[in-house]
Formats: sequence, structure tokens, C-alpha cells
Amino acid sequence: MPFLFNLLNLRDIFKRGAIFSVAYIYDMEQEKRAYNRIKAFLALKGKRGKELAEHLDVSVQTVSKWCTNYSQPSIAELYAVAEFLGVEVCELLEPVRSRQ
Repeated sequence: MPFLFNLLNLRDIFKRGAIFSVAYIYDMEQEKRAYNRIKAFLALKGKRGKELAEHLDVSVQTVSKWCTNYSQPSIAELYAVAEFLGVEVCELLEPVRSRQ
């Protein structure tokens, strides 16, 4: 009987661990921040992500990740994006909000 009891406790621990993992991933998604405004400026300038990708010689998926803030362009790429869109680099960056 002690073995069965330990097995049940182990199963319960795994369930809690899975719940913790799901909760942690959810929290990470909620904290996801917008660092750039590439998507907004593409729309404002009437350009498509595919055009930007071809201009920079990167994949459409890479531009999509930048637009969704899943990943960020390098500094050199950010300057190239700004040049393509005809804006200043600082306009592409989201201002940092101070925590109060």
C-alpha cells in the first residue's frame, strides 16, 4: 500500500507541475512587450511585409516575427527597415514605459 500511495502522490506532483508550466507560459505571453512599430509603419506607408523581406533579402517569416514582436531585427536591419520605410529609427522603437 505505501508504494501505491507514493505513486498517487507522484502523479499529483506531475499534474501540478504541468499546471505550473501552463500558467508560466501564459504569464510570459501576457508580459510580451511591443518593442518595435514595424507593422504599424508598414500599414501607414502602404507597404507589405513581403516587399520589406525582398528589399532586405530576408525571409517573409523573419519580417512577420519582427512585426509581431516575436523577435527583433538587429541594429543594422533596423536602420535598413527605417530607410525602406522613410522614417527615423527612433520612430520604429516603442518608448520604454517606466514601472510605477
